[in-house]
Amino acid sequence: MFQDLVGGRLDVRKARDQAVISEQSSRKNMHLPCIGKDGMGFNQSNNRGLLPTHIPSLIREEESLVSLFTLHSSLKQKTAFTLAEGATHVALLDNQRKIAFTLAEVLITLGIIGVVAAMTIPSLIQNYRDKELIVKTKKAYAVIQNAVLLAKSQNDVTDGDNTFLFDTSKTSAQVAQEFSKYFNAPKLCLNSSSKDCKDLYYDIQFATKEGGMSFRSDTPKIILNDGTVLSIAQMSSCYRVNNDCVQDINGNCVTDADGNTTPRPSIHTDCAYIYFDVNGAKLPNQFGRDNYLLKVYTNSIKGSSWAPEGAASLKNILTGKDKLEYTKF
Repeated sequence: MFQDLVGGRLDVRKARDQAVISEQSSRKNMHLPCIGKDGMGFNQSNNRGLLPTHIPSLIREEESLVSLFTLHSSLKQKTAFTLAEGATHVALLDNQRKIAFTLAEVLITLGIIGVVAAMTIPSLIQNYRDKELIVKTKKAYAVIQNAVLLAKSQNDVTDGDNTFLFDTSKTSAQVAQEFSKYFNAPKLCLNSSSKDCKDLYYDIQFATKEGGMSFRSDTPKIILNDGTVLSIAQMSSCYRVNNDCVQDINGNCVTDADGNTTPRPSIHTDCAYIYFDVNGAKLPNQFGRDNYLLKVYTNSIKGSSWAPEGAASLKNILTGKDKLEYTKF
């Protein structure tokens, strides 16, 4: 192989020498045209005038000469190389510039992504959780209404009177025991001392103002098979008058410049309360989110109209608006 390479180099030198000789010979035998003052071409050797038609052919000869010089120059620029022993081919290196991001650009981009994610992801997660609670609320509301209808059907109640089930002469525990019969495989907790019931007695935050409510230890609860918890509070009368105050839209008592409230009687015509928590003891445990109140009237069952008890959220859900209204505290 070494001999072949040497022979190849000799051939290149021979071709180059021949090109030089040919170039010199051409230059000696060639008479370059010149242009006279009269615009006619003439030969440098004898100053004979040339017709203009002779000039193009001479220009073509000049171009051939330039091409010859170019060939000779290219031969000079060729560089010989020697293959390593055992090599079979030559790999050409790609010297094109590689385009890439700098470390600073990458860090800036990641920082922007992080800021956007920090601003949007919490909101997306909260919206998803709210949607999940809305679905559960719709289901729980339907299950409660169906249980009441089933009780009426099995007791031949046709006039719509709910007091056959929510009897003002009975205790909350008695009403809860009777009502639980119309659910699918429920669990009954008559009080906080009942087996595995202690964790079901917890505080519930109001939807629109500070504070909340706590269930008494003797409040009976019905736990449905999907984890929904019902708390039953039976009233002793379907007509009650309580002392109250003038309130704002959030359920807060309105005060004057001296901090005094304006008393106002509050009339109640409901017979019983059904509190329900769609996800049991799990957070957030707040009215208007996972907790609601249904009031049992003589001929109907309606959601509470008091804002702190999640009235706006339940109304939105039942009317198809599917939006929770509450304030985080």
